Amino acid sequence: TGSGSITGNNSGYQDDYTTANIGSSCTGYALVGLDRVYSVTVPSGRELTATVTPEPGLDLNIYVLDGPASACGAEDCLVGSDLGFFGDPEAVSYINTGITEREVFVVIDTWSEAQIGNYTIDMTVTTPPVLPGETCSNAVALETPASLRGESTGFYISNYDGSSCTGLATGGGDKIYAVTIPDTGVLTAELRSVDFDGALYLMPGPAESCDGTTCIAGADIALTGELESLTYANNTGDTLNLFLAVSSYRRGGTYDLDVRVAIPGNTCNTALPVDVSSGSATVTGDSTHAGNDYNALEQGNCTGSRSIGNELVYEVIVAPLATLDVVLNHSRDGSTYVLPGPPESCGTAVCMAGGDNPDRFSYTNGSGTDATVYVVADAYLTG
Repeated sequence: TGSGSITGNNSGYQDDYTTANIGSSCTGYALVGLDRVYSVTVPSGRELTATVTPEPGLDLNIYVLDGPASACGAEDCLVGSDLGFFGDPEAVSYINTGITEREVFVVIDTWSEAQIGNYTIDMTVTTPPVLPGETCSNAVALETPASLRGESTGFYISNYDGSSCTGLATGGGDKIYAVTIPDTGVLTAELRSVDFDGALYLMPGPAESCDGTTCIAGADIALTGELESLTYANNTGDTLNLFLAVSSYRRGGTYDLDVRVAIPGNTCNTALPVDVSSGSATVTGDSTHAGNDYNALEQGNCTGSRSIGNELVYEVIVAPLATLDVVLNHSRDGSTYVLPGPPESCGTAVCMAGGDNPDRFSYTNGSGTDATVYVVADAYLTG
């Protein structure tokens, strides 16, 4: 942490860097004037702020190039500004999100070789504010399914190393999400980075012992703009509270993130079998982490009310001419109904019977063969 001021003049210097060649993320303009370069070492997790103030009549801009010096200007610049006019100050801020100190180069440039004069640069290196999801301790809590759009790791610091799971370096800033996976649940996370090469990895809790070196799953196969996908099945016998990290090889950016947790019985395709061949059966369940895939109101209105809550699905084989009686005891405002097969058509099928207050129904298989049906334990609202 510190600050300082430098006075300078660009007379006698050359045009070594042209922003049109090092990325639109720089200033948005082709700067072909004389440029002067200053080296700054930024510690890990610190923010550099640099402001250049030109003398009246002088139109300057400022941008930051990544090191080392041998590669200076070979890649897109880290940040830049060319918003003002003659005599106006220009300012940039850059956070070193890496795990080690980083040498960067602050460039004072202009749009014309005729723009020559004096200026002052003010620089400060400070500790930036802690952002939500900076570490496991302040991870962003996710309620699945979650679809996040326009998220960013641009100003996040690299606190963890997920390379043991991804197989590649994850030196860019990471944003952490807290997610709960019930026993037998399967987590699927899909990341689509917009302007950087993203990576995903999963770390066990608790938050105070969170460490990227002990990650339990990871993915870093896709390139910039492509879909990165991670899947993890909880077969531990317990509910797990885990931390999902969105990171990158080097530089962060904007991304979309979709996270879902599937559990057995979440849909007809994963329905829980119930054997009623002995004449009756009693089952218990917890739909807290289940999804909302079916709605009796829109699928035949066999319950007389909507059912947009979390639901579990049970597969039952009903013998020819037999009647299936179902009674649901739900801790919330529940409802129950029965859908025909096949399982892949449950989302558009018309329910055959149902009940809501009381939560019971009877269904008779009037055919001469066994009928495989899907009994849904639903609720009025999610939760």
